[in-house]
Amino acid sequence: MSSGPRLVALDGVRGVAVLLVVLGHISGTWAPYAGNVGVTLFFVLSGYLITSLLLRERDRYGSISFSGFYMRRVLRLMPALLLVLAVTPILLWIANDPRLETYGYPAVVSGLYLADFFQAAGVNLGFFTHMWSLAVEEQFYLIWPLLLVGLLGAVGWGVNGSRRRLVVIVASLALVGLAWRVVATLLLEADRVYYAPDTNAFIILLGCLLAVMRKETITRVPRWLAVAALAVIAIASVLLPEDSPIVRNWTVLGAALLAVVVVAGSASGGRLLSIKPLVWFGTISYGLYLWHAVLLWIAWWGPEAAGLPRLGLAALSVVIAWASFRFYELPIQKRFKARWERPRAVGTAEPAVLTPSAASTA
Repeated sequence: MSSGPRLVALDGVRGVAVLLVVLGHISGTWAPYAGNVGVTLFFVLSGYLITSLLLRERDRYGSISFSGFYMRRVLRLMPALLLVLAVTPILLWIANDPRLETYGYPAVVSGLYLADFFQAAGVNLGFFTHMWSLAVEEQFYLIWPLLLVGLLGAVGWGVNGSRRRLVVIVASLALVGLAWRVVATLLLEADRVYYAPDTNAFIILLGCLLAVMRKETITRVPRWLAVAALAVIAIASVLLPEDSPIVRNWTVLGAALLAVVVVAGSASGGRLLSIKPLVWFGTISYGLYLWHAVLLWIAWWGPEAAGLPRLGLAALSVVIAWASFRFYELPIQKRFKARWERPRAVGTAEPAVLTPSAASTA
């Protein structure tokens, strides 16, 4: 299924999110929460994009093709991930990093999208620590389409009042998830709260909630307010003092609520978030997310790189992510993706949902 017209402002939001993540990993202590709020932005955006695409397909065809959806996700996500998993041991060998001997364990965990469970249990995956958010999103991709189809059937999608009922159900799920996150933050270990899928579900569900609401409703959020909320998230991620994982978890809670404003206000476009550099970074954000952390966390000079070498490795990851996207990922998608797209029937009206093509990053 064609993803439809591409809304570049949301690519701009994605670009800001990945730059925050990279900044957080480069900076160390002076931007301690940049990566955390960047991942939170990704979660809300993913919930919105994926749900919008599923509803678009349901409105256009009267059904959702699970095989098509899952295969499009595989084609989008797996090539870049497999390349990183294949190249990383070579980089470890070049750097003479002793973790090469134990590479298989974190690689298998990451490749099976189980990193969130292991990180939540206190297992350090080293140079693949960042894979936890990809695991959370992949688990969402597996469960949400099935649940959404069940909800659409339960509310009688397409009849009067069905959208309102769906909004109420998804809002209730998000509120339950939010309440659980708050309770868990108070009662459980900080890493268990931060990495586990159940305590992150409310963030993605907030994006899903935006997608099931009428577009006219969410686009009432002014574009300037979206930019202001994004600025607050970015500034807070730098200015908040580094304290403890507890502070990190409360920061994520606030960032999730602000991210809803960002996505809603950007859903109708916006000049600032549509500037070419942000959109470009948004386009390569998945590969950049994968590569930058691996390059930064390999022990190239004994300990992990610091200072200017760290900045240089981040810049190199940008080049690698662009090359991977341009010469490896895109050709694979162009060759195989059409097999899993559903051609629009002649005379079928275009649904009033404008979304970019969903590219998972976290």
